[in-house]
Amino acid sequence: MREEGFIGAVILLLSFLVLFLFLILPQAALAQEGTWSHSSPTWTITYIHSNGSWNVSQNHSHSYAGKNLSESFAHYLYANASRGESVILDTWSVLPASYGSQLSTGTAIGYDSLGTEGQLTTREGTVVGFYSRDFGCLDASVGSQVALTHGIGHSSTKVEKGIGYDFSSRGKGSVEVGCDAVAIGNAHGTYSQHITANGEFNIYYSADISLRANPLCPFGSAP
Repeated sequence: MREEGFIGAVILLLSFLVLFLFLILPQAALAQEGTWSHSSPTWTITYIHSNGSWNVSQNHSHSYAGKNLSESFAHYLYANASRGESVILDTWSVLPASYGSQLSTGTAIGYDSLGTEGQLTTREGTVVGFYSRDFGCLDASVGSQVALTHGIGHSSTKVEKGIGYDFSSRGKGSVEVGCDAVAIGNAHGTYSQHITANGEFNIYYSADISLRANPLCPFGSAP
């Protein structure tokens, strides 16, 4: 991939995530006047553009326990690069809704070793615990690990009475992506899926993990 194509693809991903975050800000202002007076909207943007070595480690968390609901969200990002050119953008947004909270996260990465032996390695993911007498229970995690010598990657997560996760990446190196879930609906169920790729790859992965109503769901603090 030529340098112009690499930079253009990264800018496109960054523009998409920034536009998404600004679109939800007006909703956040309205949510403050809603039924969840205990919780205020939160959002964070992390942006890094570097030529050379660097590393970052961060975690965003949210938790709440009420009369009929207990929830905990955590989004994490670990990344480091050795030499080359790196671009990375990570967003986090939590909005109180009429019942429960809405979580949105997004991560975009781009890397070019510029002919060196450098590499960008990232690990990102979201962990969710959700207990509700009305909607059921769910413990789940989604995420990816990527080691790039050249390429781009993008992931996004949405949580609203369930989890939706999308991941795509193309380039050269290695990638692992997947999900693990334990859901309590009409019956207990577990699910796990992991996909790996090495060498030159072009991969797209999507997971949709939903809750099923169960008034008998055990209620307590979210794991």
